Amino acid sequence: MVLVDVAILVAGLVLIYYSSEKSVEYSTHIATHLKVPPLIIGVVLVSVGTDMPEIANSIFSSYTGHGDINVGNALGSCLAQISLVLGLVTIIGGTVKGTRRNVLVLGGAATIAVAMAAVVVLDGNLDQADAAMLVLTYIVLLAATTKLSCKECGTKNIDLSHLKNGLPKTLALLVASLIGVVIGAIVIVETVIKLSTMVGMPEYFISFFAIGLGTSLPELSVELAALRKRNYGILLGDLMGSNLTDATLALGIGPLLFPTEISQGIIEPVALYVVFVSIVTVSIFAWREKIDKKAGILLISLYLLSYLFLL
Repeated sequence: MVLVDVAILVAGLVLIYYSSEKSVEYSTHIATHLKVPPLIIGVVLVSVGTDMPEIANSIFSSYTGHGDINVGNALGSCLAQISLVLGLVTIIGGTVKGTRRNVLVLGGAATIAVAMAAVVVLDGNLDQADAAMLVLTYIVLLAATTKLSCKECGTKNIDLSHLKNGLPKTLALLVASLIGVVIGAIVIVETVIKLSTMVGMPEYFISFFAIGLGTSLPELSVELAALRKRNYGILLGDLMGSNLTDATLALGIGPLLFPTEISQGIIEPVALYVVFVSIVTVSIFAWREKIDKKAGILLISLYLLSYLFLL
């Protein structure tokens, strides 16, 4: 039985890897064809696509009255993406670059979003007013980032051969690739949950560490694919856009439809730690205009330190 679960997990990883490669490819083609900076496509389109598992989990967990799973998944994904994912990308793929202005705009918006999420969960309750505020925050910050950010580097000499059959077909292929990312993530999350429940951990911690990590795999695949193509716009847009989406839209959409309570005590310290790591990451990135392997090791270390909360 365990071998079957492992095989399913590997299949999910393969699906995510392939679909993420294609999503970056098609997004870049469409952005170039429409003369829209890939940075914006990453923030608006790809980040929402790769966050569909978190959004679906938010709705389902809130509907079933498991608010801790929603909060743990959202905050766990934010921490994994801003530290572990970014760190692994630099270790595996090389240095990640970004202009100071875009890092400050996008990273600042993502940090504000995480801070808003932390403030909300400190109340110990996610009612419809809190959820509506989170969703509204997403809309406001999304509008601000798309308006204030500038064209990112890494968009020259892009082959537009995929558009020879027309823009509609390429859009359809992009949607199909994003669906593949979501399906792969869901398969992984379900398998990880099945394997993790044997440990007997609280729902919040399972969601924060297991599901949060699992639903961050699409971002890892997208970021690696974008880095190989030296498309820093898609990379930065998806990375920061995913944290913005997770901390506001994904966290709020479920309770907006189905208000739910969350546990007190164990959530607050972890939420504040996510804010701290976000500030550190954005500060380093903006100051140096890059995240290299040394910075990547630091970010991975910050992620691993979060496991001290399990003690």
